[in-house]
Parts: sequence; structure tokens; C-alpha cells
Amino acid sequence: MAPPAAATQLTAEQEAALEEWRLLCQTLERAQGDHLVQNCREKYQYAKTYMVYGRELDHTAIEVKQAAIRGDYSFFTDRGISVHCMTPLLADHMMKAWRVSVASKRAFVADMFMKRFGEDIEEFIGTPHNASRLIMAVSFDQRDAIQGLAAWTQNKLAAAEISQLRADVLHLRQQIEQLSQFIHERLGK
Repeated sequence: MAPPAAATQLTAEQEAALEEWRLLCQTLERAQGDHLVQNCREKYQYAKTYMVYGRELDHTAIEVKQAAIRGDYSFFTDRGISVHCMTPLLADHMMKAWRVSVASKRAFVADMFMKRFGEDIEEFIGTPHNASRLIMAVSFDQRDAIQGLAAWTQNKLAAAEISQLRADVLHLRQQIEQLSQFIHERLGK
């Protein structure tokens, strides 16, 4: 018996999940680009950061595609995405949506470089004179926003767990104090 054919279309639930992912990518990647434009005034740092954007995208897309074929959607779960409707097809569409968001961010950042510094960023990066200074520059961001989201989500989750533990300890402390007071009143009389 032949294995079932892979779906070629997304379900309504998958379309909704894809739209949610698309909005997340657009929002985070644009916010990252906006943050660079608003806060980075050093030309070489700005250009070096532009070079970082999208750098890991192709490699990550290949890894995610291979993992999705195996049923591993950890790239998405690490970023807070539910996997109950995930399929390799949906994962592929999600990676394409992320790619579009990163391309849009790069175009925006390049346009703002031209407006701020009066030079084409690709030409600036490709100039041999600038190469040594670009190597020495420290990028404003280390990776694309969606790449960094995994660490941020996990750190926030850990912070939420710690907060809950603190609330639980406070509640237990209050119960112990009430019990101590009750025992003191009963035994003290």
C-alpha cells in the first residue's frame, strides 16, 4: 500500500495559522529594522547589521524543511507556535512568509541608509576601502528577530515560572502564618 499523498493545499485552520505567523514575522522584523534606524547612527555598524539580516535564513530554512519532513516542528514551538495543525507544507509556507518579512526589512533598512548617509548600502559594503572597517564594526543586532524570538520566549517563560513560584511561596507563607497563629491561640489559652 502506497503512503498517502502529501497535501498540496492548506486547510482553513492552517491558513489562519499562516496569517498569524505572517503578521508575527512582519511585526517583529519591521520593529527590528525600525529600532536600528532610530538608534544606530554609526555608518559601519549600521551596514554590518544590514549584513546580519537574512544571513542565517537559507541555512535555517533547509534545517526547518528537513525537520518538518521528520515531523519535528521545534523551530516553531520554540517561538510559541502551536503545532497541532503543522505539516511540512505549512512549515514551508511559514518559512517563505518569514523570508518575505526579512527581505522587506532589508529593503527598508537599505532605503533609510541611502536617506541618512547618501550612499547605496550594497555599494558601501562592496567597497574594498570599507571592508576592513566593516570587519571591525560590531553589529547592532546579532540575528533576525524571529531567530532571536526563541531565546526571548524561553526567557520569558522562565521568568513567568519564577513569578508563579514566588506567588506560590507567598501563598504558602500566608497559610503557615495563619496556621501558626491558630496553633498559638489554641495552645496558648
